[in-house]
Amino acid sequence: RLLYSQSSFSNNGQRLAFTAQRAGKDVLYLLDVRSQRTTRVDLPLDGVTSPSWSPDDRRIVVSGSKGGITDLYVVDANGRNFRQLTNDKFGDLQPSWSPDGQWIAWASERGKTNLATLDIGPWEISLLNIETGEIRQIPGQGGLNINPVWAPDARSLAFISDRTGIANLFL
Repeated sequence: RLLYSQSSFSNNGQRLAFTAQRAGKDVLYLLDVRSQRTTRVDLPLDGVTSPSWSPDDRRIVVSGSKGGITDLYVVDANGRNFRQLTNDKFGDLQPSWSPDGQWIAWASERGKTNLATLDIGPWEISLLNIETGEIRQIPGQGGLNINPVWAPDARSLAFISDRTGIANLFL
């Protein structure tokens, strides 16, 4: 895989969302930390990675793939109300839900890749307004930018970038 999946603790610390392989397919699991019981959340996707909890711990955003295309999807923590958030041919990976619940940050090459010539552009951090569907690119990014993580006040993001020639942490 180009980019690997990470696990995500719920904000109250009671559950851990993670992906694992089952019969050769990525599957979303929820672990109850106290009881050590896991629940499998079956999603209509070929693969699923990088779960991130909503601030109220009611929903989970994931990067999901169907037919080789990755998009962002959201599902209730009980496995209901599955819906697609992005719908294009660009890569949508490593979503991170903002602490105020308004935005999802993720890594994508949208706006930088020419699909007609298959000229793949650099990965940048994008933002999705969860209510309106508005997508923004953070300006001034150079190099490969991945793994966005929100500050507790939802006013800034930390992410990994190789814009200086080696991977470093940027804010």
